[in-house]
Amino acid sequence: MAKEALAKDHPLVKLRGRRAGGYTLEVEAWVGRFVGQAEFVLHLKDGAGARSDRPVVEGLYGRTIIPGSGAGVERGILDVALARGATFGATEVRLRGSELEQAIVGALCEAIADSWSVMMYLAYGWKTLKQIQELRHPLQVTDEGYLLFTQGFRGGWKDYYYSEGWLEGPIKLKAERPPTAEYRSLWDAENARILLDFLEGPPTDGHMQFQEEGSDEKIVLPMVAI
Repeated sequence: MAKEALAKDHPLVKLRGRRAGGYTLEVEAWVGRFVGQAEFVLHLKDGAGARSDRPVVEGLYGRTIIPGSGAGVERGILDVALARGATFGATEVRLRGSELEQAIVGALCEAIADSWSVMMYLAYGWKTLKQIQELRHPLQVTDEGYLLFTQGFRGGWKDYYYSEGWLEGPIKLKAERPPTAEYRSLWDAENARILLDFLEGPPTDGHMQFQEEGSDEKIVLPMVAI
């Protein structure tokens, strides 16, 4: 079945050709299964016009009316999985934790920035899973949590640690941007308390090994560095 194209003024379509960290965003997007939803993949193009071998972002975009809002208050949603890096033939570009990753996610967030309520889901891997479940680290200090935090997502934290399969997608974190100054103040105070409690806790001894699914790379980090 042919994918239905989005309108030319759709926020995702407007991202095509945007610059991010020396690269150009190439977005393929189409109408999703539900009203207000779109599916998309995002590649990078380098200065020579070469496209990344695989998408650096895959996900869902959505807008929905908040039930009971009366005035038709809108919620914007992004549910995405980020690649750890981009390859252009033999050239590899690391994305995880980089300014380029920040720029890509920031551009995507602009697509839902005008909604009254904005939430984002970020898929995560085994490193974050171990941080949360074995080390009991707050969601905010994981790689994905930090990325959400720096993009203005400060509350409504939730760990979807059990993938429910086809419709729900992979394990992921969710956070929301504060819709009002009051929410921002409350959420900032709560984040500060959580982070201070974390920093005041005793350091964890030992090391932990990580290996992302599908990768041959093994990373061994001291607990205190995580």
